[in-house]
Amino acid sequence: MTLSLAGSWTLIDEASHEVGPIAIPGDVHSALIAAGRIPDPMIGKNEAEMQWVGDAVWEVRRRFAVAASEIEGKWAVLDLEFVDTFASVFVNGVNVGEVDSSFRRYRFDVTKALRRATTTSHYASARRPPKRMRARRGSPSRSRGVLATTASPTST
Repeated sequence: MTLSLAGSWTLIDEASHEVGPIAIPGDVHSALIAAGRIPDPMIGKNEAEMQWVGDAVWEVRRRFAVAASEIEGKWAVLDLEFVDTFASVFVNGVNVGEVDSSFRRYRFDVTKALRRATTTSHYASARRPPKRMRARRGSPSRSRGVLATTASPTST
């Protein structure tokens, strides 16, 4: 069974306020423009005023259901095709993995996290990179990322 998680998710800001829907695959800037929170950064000098978007920590959430019968005796994998750049990935409150590069695909075993309940929640949030990476990359605030992914849990 393959369940695509592409579609509408909910964007949450650093203060844990719901901003509105975010399309996944997609990006935070497009969601903020659609919500009327920022002007288009590609127009005029707007880009200079929108740098805070890349410096902020964002979270995207989506609820989805997986029947216990569909995963019983199977291995469930969350397949992330693209995440930009640093993120912690949660399913039902269980941290199932850390992401630190937008240039690779990630596959996380979510079998135990899915078995906690028939209806599950997937939470993915941007985070600061580890100290060792901040030291190499420079300013920690410029090293934050946002999630933009096609995610699909599969069972085999």
